[in-house]
Amino acid sequence: MAFVVSKHPISKQNLIDYGRQKLAHYKVPRQFIQISKMPMNAGGKIQRFKLKKLLKQ
Repeated sequence: MAFVVSKHPISKQNLIDYGRQKLAHYKVPRQFIQISKMPMNAGGKIQRFKLKKLLKQ
Protein backbone atom coordinates (compact mmCIF):
# COMPACT_ATOMS: atom_id res chain seq x y z
CA MET A 1 0.00 0.00 0.00
CA ALA A 2 1.27 3.45 -0.88
CA PHE A 3 -0.17 6.94 -0.62
CA VAL A 4 0.49 9.03 -3.71
CA VAL A 5 0.36 12.82 -3.48
CA SER A 6 -0.77 14.29 -6.78
CA LYS A 7 -3.30 16.82 -7.99
CA HIS A 8 -3.64 15.03 -11.34
CA PRO A 9 -4.83 11.43 -11.70
CA ILE A 10 -2.11 8.86 -12.28
CA SER A 11 -2.88 5.37 -13.51
CA LYS A 12 -2.05 2.40 -11.34
CA GLN A 13 -0.01 0.83 -14.13
CA ASN A 14 2.17 3.96 -14.46
CA LEU A 15 2.89 3.86 -10.72
CA ILE A 16 3.76 0.16 -10.84
CA ASP A 17 6.05 0.68 -13.84
CA TYR A 18 7.82 3.57 -12.10
CA GLY A 19 8.22 1.50 -8.93
CA ARG A 20 9.75 -1.40 -10.86
CA GLN A 21 12.33 0.96 -12.36
CA LYS A 22 13.33 2.41 -8.98
CA LEU A 23 12.71 -0.44 -6.50
CA ALA A 24 13.26 -4.15 -6.16
CA HIS A 25 10.28 -6.10 -7.55
CA TYR A 26 9.15 -7.27 -4.11
CA LYS A 27 9.11 -3.70 -2.73
CA VAL A 28 6.70 -2.29 -5.34
CA PRO A 29 3.31 -1.60 -3.71
CA ARG A 30 0.29 -3.43 -5.07
CA GLN A 31 -2.26 -0.82 -4.06
CA PHE A 32 -2.20 2.96 -4.25
CA ILE A 33 -4.35 5.65 -2.68
CA GLN A 34 -4.13 9.04 -4.33
CA ILE A 35 -4.48 12.10 -2.08
CA SER A 36 -4.02 15.81 -2.74
CA LYS A 37 -1.75 16.45 0.27
CA MET A 38 -0.37 14.65 3.31
CA PRO A 39 -2.05 15.46 6.63
CA MET A 40 0.51 17.39 8.71
CA ASN A 41 0.55 18.70 12.25
CA ALA A 42 1.85 22.13 13.30
CA GLY A 43 5.39 20.75 13.63
CA GLY A 44 5.41 19.51 10.02
CA LYS A 45 5.16 15.80 10.83
CA ILE A 46 2.82 13.51 8.92
CA GLN A 47 -0.23 12.49 10.93
CA ARG A 48 -0.17 8.76 10.30
CA PHE A 49 -3.36 8.11 12.28
CA LYS A 50 -5.28 10.13 9.68
CA LEU A 51 -3.77 8.03 6.90
CA LYS A 52 -4.88 4.90 8.75
CA LYS A 53 -8.43 6.31 8.88
CA LEU A 54 -8.33 6.66 5.09
CA LEU A 55 -7.45 2.97 4.81
CA LYS A 56 -10.47 1.94 6.86
CA GLN A 57 -12.91 3.98 4.74
